Amino acid sequence: MGGAAAAGVAGSAGSFTGSGGALGLLGVPKVQRVMSESVKPEAIAKGFAGNWLSRRCLDVFTGARAVAQAEVLRKLLPDCPGLHLWLVKPPRSRHWVPVHLGAAERLRQGAGCYLHDDGSVGPSGEVWKCRVLLDLMCRGFAVQIRFRPAKARCGSLAEDLRAKLARFDFPLNDKDNGGCRPIELPNGWPVVEYPIICDGVNALYEELFGPRRMLL
Repeated sequence: MGGAAAAGVAGSAGSFTGSGGALGLLGVPKVQRVMSESVKPEAIAKGFAGNWLSRRCLDVFTGARAVAQAEVLRKLLPDCPGLHLWLVKPPRSRHWVPVHLGAAERLRQGAGCYLHDDGSVGPSGEVWKCRVLLDLMCRGFAVQIRFRPAKARCGSLAEDLRAKLARFDFPLNDKDNGGCRPIELPNGWPVVEYPIICDGVNALYEELFGPRRMLL
């Protein structure tokens, strides 16, 4: 993933609060959808009320360190079709914030490819999303995946995903959901107000994306 950093993105290199593309497809503003940050995960789908007992929840980053190496985490994902929901939790908060929803014919492979051996997180082909998630980790945000196996009554996975994206506006979804946008935390705090507290993760951030400065 490191080579992709050269592509760069518009806005702030220190936070995702720069321009992320507030307009939807064809330049139409995203409207009439509930912001995913404002709802509980189980409101998106009951199966996302995950916990360790249900085996539908996987902690990736605790807010201070990775839970395990990426190779180990990938093996803990179920090898079945389903949806995967990515959540973050601000420091000193008990509430998980949904930020991205995806679908995969094999969760272990589809969601697992978001977990990189260097410790970064996010889809390899979408540098901006990786940058956003790594910036959050630098600031002590925890990261978690929840997954819901596919259900026959929901039709195809693609239809299931489209139905969810038609109802909820996820900040890090740019397919069938308009452009990406800044995350709006429920507490109203801008992400830049959270200090960088994970020096090791920040060193990785700067190795991949360069020094934190405004990109012109």
